[in-house]
Amino acid sequence: MKKRPRDGIWRSFVERYAADPVFWYVPKGEAVKDLSFVKRRLAVLARFAGQPWSSAQREYVKALKKKRLFIPRARRQTPADQAAIGRMIKTVFDWLGLAWVDEESAILITTVGEEFLRASRPEDVIEKQLWKFQLWNPTVSAEYEPIRLIPHAFLMRVLLRFPDGLTPQEYNLFVARATSDNDFNKVGKFIELWRDTPASKQRRILEELDRRKVRSAKASEPVSMYMRVDRVRPYAWRFHTASHNHLELEEGRIRVRRERRSDAEARLAQHDRVATFIEFQNAKEWFAYYGDFSATSTDATAVSVYEKRNDLEKAVEAFGRAKERKLVPDTISVAEYREARIRELVLEDFLEFHMEYLRPGLRLHRDADRTGRQYSTEVGNIDLLARNDHDSWVVIELKRDRASDKVIGQTLRYIGWVKNNLAARGQLVRGVIVGSKLDSGLKSAASAVSDVISLYSFDFKFRFDEWKVDSVGP
Repeated sequence: MKKRPRDGIWRSFVERYAADPVFWYVPKGEAVKDLSFVKRRLAVLARFAGQPWSSAQREYVKALKKKRLFIPRARRQTPADQAAIGRMIKTVFDWLGLAWVDEESAILITTVGEEFLRASRPEDVIEKQLWKFQLWNPTVSAEYEPIRLIPHAFLMRVLLRFPDGLTPQEYNLFVARATSDNDFNKVGKFIELWRDTPASKQRRILEELDRRKVRSAKASEPVSMYMRVDRVRPYAWRFHTASHNHLELEEGRIRVRRERRSDAEARLAQHDRVATFIEFQNAKEWFAYYGDFSATSTDATAVSVYEKRNDLEKAVEAFGRAKERKLVPDTISVAEYREARIRELVLEDFLEFHMEYLRPGLRLHRDADRTGRQYSTEVGNIDLLARNDHDSWVVIELKRDRASDKVIGQTLRYIGWVKNNLAARGQLVRGVIVGSKLDSGLKSAASAVSDVISLYSFDFKFRFDEWKVDSVGP
């Protein structure tokens, strides 16, 4: 009997699927089923904001039990039990960007978390987060780094193509293996091919995939790649349907709600006009973006991320794209933007070694493993973190082209972070904003917090005189 061409397609598919470890990984913890439950748990955690998680964890668990927001499975809890509770909480709060819970830092309720707590419709806050969340990001293992997309947008695009929704098999086999937006057409064609494949052949393909066992650090024994994807699929589906806005789980499928289809199409079109993939270097940099309620997935945001990292080339590249998309004011050219960033890098270089020109007695803070330049925190990178002769702390920020309220708000968040994580009792924490131009808006905003933040202007005055060698004859 002559084999059909598609048999060869499926053989090749099985080989690639079994060998490729990359998929849309979601950590197993608790599925996001009830936002009101998440909100009540977060409200309890907010009472411990600013306290070290290592010391507050036990009291937090007690408070959850008292409000019946956690029911222990055993009568007596061991430290291991409490650690497990902490991991579950961290998974949900991290994945939604609501709070930073870490053994080495003070508990932080993000601006997303604050908005979530006070919103009359917290699902709207989560909807915004879904369109910001991206894979890869630095909270996920480096083995998944080849992924470069925003999963919710990709999934929405696929579901709009298939109004009847996706089965778990179709998600596991095709959607969760996509690594870029360029995979969309390929994924759609494979789903159509799968649906046109006889059920008996589908079973044989799944059986063959299940026989291809692979070792994983996340499993005690070898499992198939298909099983690895399927084990986290329920958590992924709950995440993507957490806002109860466009998507729903119905009859074992995930699909676009019929009455919300036109709105979903409009939302995806809006995403396509402005969204971009941002390359984050570490978990704190990622969380400073994902936990910031004002941040959106655009090239304008990418510019800010790369600026704070002092990645000149990526910042210029993102600025060029933002300019093409009309996401930044059309007042300076790309070349002028590059020149402005270079001048700020020169200023930052100068201040790192000559802070006394800014204020006598200032010196760059140094930890055991890093300096105070571009000091990473979960609320963003502090441009320069300094100490003075009285051993107090000074947060120094360069204004760049940020709006006045943005730079004031960010500096205040840095000050709060230093108070909670670095400053000893009685130590003062102050802020300094340095800009080439101090506009009236910045001056007005700073006047309201003048006891905490000071403004400085700067100017470069260079003079170059060419020295010419007199011509000397033979």
